[in-house]
Amino acid sequence: MKEEKKRHYNSNETKQCLIQAAIDLFSKTGYDATTTKEIAKKAGVNESLIKRYFEGKVGLFNTVVEACKSKLMADLPYPPTESVEEELQAFFKFRMDLVKKEKKVYRVIFLRGLLDKQCALHMQNVNQNGVPHLVDRLALFQKKGQIATDADLPRISIITMGIAFSLGVWTHLLGKYDEASATAIADLASKIVSKGIRP
Repeated sequence: MKEEKKRHYNSNETKQCLIQAAIDLFSKTGYDATTTKEIAKKAGVNESLIKRYFEGKVGLFNTVVEACKSKLMADLPYPPTESVEEELQAFFKFRMDLVKKEKKVYRVIFLRGLLDKQCALHMQNVNQNGVPHLVDRLALFQKKGQIATDADLPRISIITMGIAFSLGVWTHLLGKYDEASATAIADLASKIVSKGIRP
């Protein structure tokens, strides 16, 4: 029984090593140019474990995408704010910081999405029903009468997520904006969106 638990722990550790190695190599040399042999070597494990745990390179990449999706859909780590505009500003900051923190992961997914239609569709499905926790936060403002009753909260959350993702990509992946400029744009977007959904 003890031995079984130890093996389970090691398999999870091995999976994490492979995922991190894949992220590092995919972001450096691209998905197509990276081989499973290189990933296994960087992770310090046997190449056959990629097939065993992920069914190959595509499965490993999909695991990276799923991990990214989980972070995107996770609970919002900041407390609720006092106004719609402040809530949107906090959301923009959180999402841009997430892209900065997970730069390698987003670079891999962003570049793969440009080249692979299936990957782009897979990531597009993340947003289709909105961002649940942001929708919940906005619904509280709607109940307080700060947002119009006919406002489509899932669509508003999708628009907000799109702006936040774009700012994160332009700032942290492409280096086209400095952080102060991105924050100024996010603040302006928060003002415009919150004004547009008032009762």
